[in-house]
Amino acid sequence: MFLSLMILCTIIHNHGSTVVISGEQNKNIILPCSFKPDKSEVIHWTTRDEKNVHSYYDRTDQLQNQDKDYSGRTSLFLDEISKGNASLQIRDLKKSDGNTYMCYVGTEGGSTEYGVTLQVKGSTVLILGEQNKNIILPCSFKPDRNEVIHWNTRDKKNVHSYYDRTDQLQNQDKDYSGRTSLFLDEISKGNASLQIRDLKKSDGNTYMCYVGTEGGSTEDNIALKVIGFQHLMEYNWDNRGLLTLTCSVNTSSSEDIIIKWYENGQNVKNDHNTKSSHTILNNSLKYQCTVDHAIVQSRWTGTWTMKERTLKKDDNISCGCSICQHDFYLKWNFRQGNNEVPIASMNNSSPTISADYKNRVDNSQEHHLNLAKLSANDNGIYTCLIVTQQTTDIEMTSVNIIAEETRRDRTPLCAPFIVVFVISCITFKFVQIKKKDNSKLQRVSPESSSRQLEGTNSQGEGHLQL
Repeated sequence: MFLSLMILCTIIHNHGSTVVISGEQNKNIILPCSFKPDKSEVIHWTTRDEKNVHSYYDRTDQLQNQDKDYSGRTSLFLDEISKGNASLQIRDLKKSDGNTYMCYVGTEGGSTEYGVTLQVKGSTVLILGEQNKNIILPCSFKPDRNEVIHWNTRDKKNVHSYYDRTDQLQNQDKDYSGRTSLFLDEISKGNASLQIRDLKKSDGNTYMCYVGTEGGSTEDNIALKVIGFQHLMEYNWDNRGLLTLTCSVNTSSSEDIIIKWYENGQNVKNDHNTKSSHTILNNSLKYQCTVDHAIVQSRWTGTWTMKERTLKKDDNISCGCSICQHDFYLKWNFRQGNNEVPIASMNNSSPTISADYKNRVDNSQEHHLNLAKLSANDNGIYTCLIVTQQTTDIEMTSVNIIAEETRRDRTPLCAPFIVVFVISCITFKFVQIKKKDNSKLQRVSPESSSRQLEGTNSQGEGHLQL
């Protein structure tokens, strides 16, 4: 009993202050611990939550009760123990290693105990994001109570903060206003990841995620590189009237790009390049090209179609996008023979209309252009090109205008013949009947006629007498 009290008093007397050190994820770290050299050293490294990290006594490591989370990753400097060095090396640091460690050393001369708080900083992770898209910067920690989360940039911009169980954005940098969010339902599960929406080129930076809880703290570093892609789908007519489509991408990162061509959904060609062309051999097919970016896991699609329409004079034709909301570009061209001219264009605003079409084009319908009062001079191919962030659609329409007068002239062409035919039939029938009556009259003489009349009268009289 006396011995136990003496040891306890010694421990309290020799208790050192807690040291805070930082280590980088996947690297090695040394937790310092020193004591006054003496014989029969007993060393125990444990965590605040009583995990057995490393033990040494009887002049050898004693790892039979070591926690499995540290198995094969810890070591003392055995040659230094006799000199008063009980420092512990932890290799291949994990984020879960962030904790407060206790170093107890007992010898024949007494004992001492040190506290070492280890903060594990995440190694800098490279994340690639696509301009105008959303990105999630990952950050995880060991769940505990009273979470404090700070996202900052290397140049000390306050990107997003959270504490007291709510977002704290009063000091948020204006460059990120309205574009950041945490996954609030996931924080209690150890997820402090940050979403940044509508990425800008200026968002490229190194971000630090700091998370503090009652159980300790951790820090991650994420390097965000924002890549901008400029996609194009173009068409070109050659001297023979053949049409060729070309899909291309302009980017600072050309790695892992593949352009695929499809005809009516069937893959017909693949190019591992930033530019690829394909000739249209069948106007009735739907042609598509896709540009896949493996590094950011995104896809852009270009589509070409051709259709034919027969319209009459004074009809209308339109070019527009029913599903477009914002950030789109529309261009409308007209081709007649080998000559192609612009009709109008629109870029999220009022249209720009060519002088020749000024009085015939309107945009009364949202995101649409309408060409009115078609005439025979408007026969040709209309190309409606619509560009959004993820797609380009080229719709060509071959239009044949039929004059309205021509349509009316053709309708009554047979009417005169019908009328003449009916009149002829009636006249012929009348003539036949007339001829028949005349022939009857010629066969009956006047004498026979009067005898017939007299006979009739006498017979009539006889009947009356009866």
